[in-house]
Amino acid sequence: MASGMGIYQEKLFRWFGRHAHEGIFYSHALPLPGFLLFWDDIVEHFGVMNVSAPWTFEIADATFTLPKLWVLLVANVVTQYVCSTSVFSLITVCSSLTVTLVITLRKFLSLFISVYIFNNVFTPTHWVGTAFVFVGTLLYVELVRLPKLNYIKPKTA
Repeated sequence: MASGMGIYQEKLFRWFGRHAHEGIFYSHALPLPGFLLFWDDIVEHFGVMNVSAPWTFEIADATFTLPKLWVLLVANVVTQYVCSTSVFSLITVCSSLTVTLVITLRKFLSLFISVYIFNNVFTPTHWVGTAFVFVGTLLYVELVRLPKLNYIKPKTA
């Protein structure tokens, strides 16, 4: 699905020009009404977040105590904003294949950081996926060159 969307975006860019901020707006604004379908769940989870364990931190001699889940939500929103704007900016200057590779590497790093922070087990399946990510990246950036095959064109009579 993502590959198809990337190719479709390339066509749209050829027709209408490369406008990253417009793409960010429409991809984030159009789905907003869909959240109304989950309004009750969202309100319920706001209540859960309000009673989460407190997290105390200091900024410039001031001490703040906030529910931990709210702090994590704000951190997630900020990092997602940075990632989204970066990806949409990258889309305007690179091919969809390059963007897909960069996103795959970002997801790998997110997984690796998650395993580290939450002390999850890094299974053999994760190692196989890691190998695929790195081999694919090395092949794409041509750090590892594969031998080129010389094809012989068939003679036409």
